[in-house]
Amino acid sequence: ASGDASGGVVLAVDVGTTAVKACAVDARGGLLAASARRYPSGTICGPNGEVEQVPREWWECSVGAMQECCAQLQQQQAEAQGVGERSHQVCAISFSGQMQDLVLVDERGEALRNAILYSDTRARAQAAYIVDTMGEEALAREASNFKGATAILAKWLWLHEHEPQLLRAARGMFLSAHHYVACALVSRGLEATLAPAAAAPAPLTLVDRTTASTTGLLAPRCDAAAAAGDCASDDASGEAAAGARWSA
Repeated sequence: ASGDASGGVVLAVDVGTTAVKACAVDARGGLLAASARRYPSGTICGPNGEVEQVPREWWECSVGAMQECCAQLQQQQAEAQGVGERSHQVCAISFSGQMQDLVLVDERGEALRNAILYSDTRARAQAAYIVDTMGEEALAREASNFKGATAILAKWLWLHEHEPQLLRAARGMFLSAHHYVACALVSRGLEATLAPAAAAPAPLTLVDRTTASTTGLLAPRCDAAAAAGDCASDDASGEAAAGARWSA
């Protein structure tokens, strides 16, 4: 398949449970490039229901997969020179991935500890405390989808009891792997991640399957520090970084 210059190329990135998968597609949905990178440390499990991953590896694998896709696009462009093919230009990056993780970050958006994954069940005592304190009826009415020990609130209470120093040091909290990666991308710069020849001269758009306001990821005109978790907005889109735009 060849790129459609009128629609550009979309780079789709899935920050999954075992690996990052990335692909580049044209405006007609044709697959142009693909790459996958597994996390070196995998999933770290403990005897009490602990399930963790290293956020830095989400970022590094995402960068590697995106760069590989861009390298494939560049190779296709080089091979197509002189035969009338239009160049491939990335106009948008779409993110998806595992959700209901808990990632504490500092003012730079760097993780303070391993991410506690959605499948982590260490917070059983805290989940029971929530139910006993609120009552089942009130909890069903207020939370509507409480997931027991895997719920974010239960995990937050676990941190409050067992790692209070880290909770005090945190300046933000992400609730999904792909939000962490997206924030790192716009904070550290798109040009440092994408191959220059594959990037479009027009502003890139970052697109997510969930709303930015749900997790307080990015709000209109937030700077990089605020994007790490100190600002939130009900607006569905906002300026993410110089020339880049976030759209939920």
